[in-house]
Amino acid sequence: MKRVIGACLVLALGACGGTAARPPSAGARAVLEPQWQDALDADPKLLLTLHPKVLLKDDVYGPLLRRALDLARQRSHAVASTRLVEAVEESDEVIAGVLGEERPTPQPSASTTESEREVLPGQDPIVAVLRGMPAELDPAKLVDADGNLLWAPGPSGPVRELVHEVDKGGSPNPASLFELPGRTWVIVSGPARARVREAFTRPTGHAPPPIDAEALATLRIDGPALVARARPLSAGGLAAIGRQLQSVALVLLPGATREIQAVLQYTSAEASAGAARKLTQVKQVLSMGNSPALAWMGSVAVEATQSAVVLKASVPPEILNLLQ
Repeated sequence: MKRVIGACLVLALGACGGTAARPPSAGARAVLEPQWQDALDADPKLLLTLHPKVLLKDDVYGPLLRRALDLARQRSHAVASTRLVEAVEESDEVIAGVLGEERPTPQPSASTTESEREVLPGQDPIVAVLRGMPAELDPAKLVDADGNLLWAPGPSGPVRELVHEVDKGGSPNPASLFELPGRTWVIVSGPARARVREAFTRPTGHAPPPIDAEALATLRIDGPALVARARPLSAGGLAAIGRQLQSVALVLLPGATREIQAVLQYTSAEASAGAARKLTQVKQVLSMGNSPALAWMGSVAVEATQSAVVLKASVPPEILNLLQ
């Protein structure tokens, strides 16, 4: 369900653990079980994680998240009718990822639908993981506003799969919902269904992506993918920041200071040092401008390590008020 999964990302919709593989008995070979991280690439182009229950209790960020959820409910019939907002509010952890192209897509089989065979330009495969879902909530029984079931039984496999093909009006809107142990749902847009289905059939047992367990929210962007889309980072005045950039992580931390961090990871100390110098120059120029909205940039701390640059700042009340 492309719009439903896309809403997960817009909603700013991980402390990642995942269900560990069951330890083998003496003399037996370990049996790998499907885990939610099998649905993601090792380095997704974009990875967004939230802790909704914690965020909703926060005096500042709670109202912001509720506003975003309400807007998504109002503007998207698909979100409202699937009760996705309610599911997000009840989940312990939300992880949404945009997949890259490094993993080969399985060859289409006779059961592969047209929505799984064709990937339109700009239609990146999206995966949304909802962990810690209420045990009493059965996705197969979810209905729309008219009482129609939202999901139908899908292909048989190691985990239960439910499918959605068309909206109420008949428009194609394909998605699959995989129900994993540990009250975990994995919702996948149409183009990625075949590859995720194959991943659950042949789990690798690899670890989940690294995510700050203490953060309220984290957004990680693949460096090369970002540089490819932002020309100033590749050939413009900000090229020193984009050179050898591996990833960018925006981290929202708890606490009264409302601190937010940006961690830019590089492949070499030389690239990290060059990026730190350029970011310091950019900070100084922006903070000296006449815009009150950018004056707070002068308080941003720029710290360089051997292979990373860390930007730290407290989000000013003026910015928070603009978002409310």
